[in-house]
Amino acid sequence: MNDALQKAVQEKRAGLLARTFFRIELTPTQERIVKTIAWEEHRRISISAMTRYGKTKCVAIAVALYIMMHPGRKISFIGPQQEQAELLRNYMSELIIECPPLLAIANLEAEGADRLMKEASKKRMTFKNGCEYRIYSAKGEAERLMGHGGDLIIVDEACMVGNEAYTKILRMLGDNPEKSTLVELYNPWSRSGKAYEHTMDPAYLVLRVGWETAVEEGRTTKEFIEEQRKEITPLEFTVLYESQFPTEGNDSVFSLQKIQEAIKSKIDLQSELDSAARILQNPAKVSEGKYNQAKKQAESITRRISCDVADMGLDETVIDTGLKRASIWQQTACRGIAKGDPMSTVSEIMKEVRKPTSAGKTEVLVDCIGIGSGVVSRLKEAIQEEGLKNTTVIPCHFGAKAHDAERYLNKKAEQYMHLRKMLEDGQVRLLDHGRQTQQMMGMQWELSSSGKAKIVNNDQVHDDWPDALVYLTWGDQDRMAFTFL
Repeated sequence: MNDALQKAVQEKRAGLLARTFFRIELTPTQERIVKTIAWEEHRRISISAMTRYGKTKCVAIAVALYIMMHPGRKISFIGPQQEQAELLRNYMSELIIECPPLLAIANLEAEGADRLMKEASKKRMTFKNGCEYRIYSAKGEAERLMGHGGDLIIVDEACMVGNEAYTKILRMLGDNPEKSTLVELYNPWSRSGKAYEHTMDPAYLVLRVGWETAVEEGRTTKEFIEEQRKEITPLEFTVLYESQFPTEGNDSVFSLQKIQEAIKSKIDLQSELDSAARILQNPAKVSEGKYNQAKKQAESITRRISCDVADMGLDETVIDTGLKRASIWQQTACRGIAKGDPMSTVSEIMKEVRKPTSAGKTEVLVDCIGIGSGVVSRLKEAIQEEGLKNTTVIPCHFGAKAHDAERYLNKKAEQYMHLRKMLEDGQVRLLDHGRQTQQMMGMQWELSSSGKAKIVNNDQVHDDWPDALVYLTWGDQDRMAFTFL
């Protein structure tokens, strides 16, 4: 590499290097994508762009420069199916043939353009400077990824990769993940996966290229965009041209807009309860009338503690706390804990139960299916042993018959739609928790063969957090309860 090119590398002039090595002119945003990856400016990068903008080819250019600048690196191309990963590989093959310095270090034995292209299109490519890249499929649970690693991991069509497969991809970052780079490329079709979750993670640099940028940079025209706006559905336009995650799909249980409104809600039962508690703790300082009013106010509020108990796979146990008065609800805390034995879960729930409260009563709502049944039994015993007054355990069974069996297939569908209705009516205040919001947006419903609403069971979507929230807001109809008075 001559002095001028060495200087271009030092000054991170990605556009000049792309022109020199690959005869490709980059737009300003494309140049930023290339520079961010090739010079390792960020370790976690999330990229979505208008369809046909050229984001995948930009990433291939970045990888080509990365190989020339960083000897001894391992690069992995991953797609939900092998063909998505092969798209990156195919671009790389073209760049290797096009760029003499890159071709000079590629371990290729063939001669002639066609033979070189064929050999460069192998699943694994090695270079004389110690670099190599491989392509992988993340199909299903991606067991084939186990045992592999890399310094630069690129996931194409990341929204189509399931959560369990994504867990294995993250493990590929190796023993020193702080010095390994993960790049996600996607069209933002679904909020149910890790790609969406990562857009809310401050550790990720999120690069979104909508049609406005593409028009400004000459990648398309306003006339073409307006033509497409008329030809495709609003959801498709949002995803493909605005490069935005849709607020909801036709089969979404929850609306992102309503979730965000609930997060900003002015409902504040906690402040009301705290105010009443201060008066009740100092009766001598207030009139009898004010004391009785505070007592009545506190007794009108119910404290709720809910738990979705982890049972299998990558589930986590989630514990929520909240307050309820009539049809108004406030979520006050939520946390996930590592999956453990039932007794450790009971211990964590009891920590919440023992916290002092001025609320009229406490209700503990727990998933009673599978391993949760043991948790419910032990909670009843613990509450009675400790003599905790006005504390009720309510077993929640999603498979039970719905109160309105004409409309809902089971309790799960009924209670999910109950929460949905409360959100639509502005009766709930939620905490701003990224994992909760992300999993809520992944929940879907459909009509059963008998025409009843049911919640779709999707193995790729985790529902621990929304399940715990549904238990927290569980309706009072037709419930089985245990109360120690």
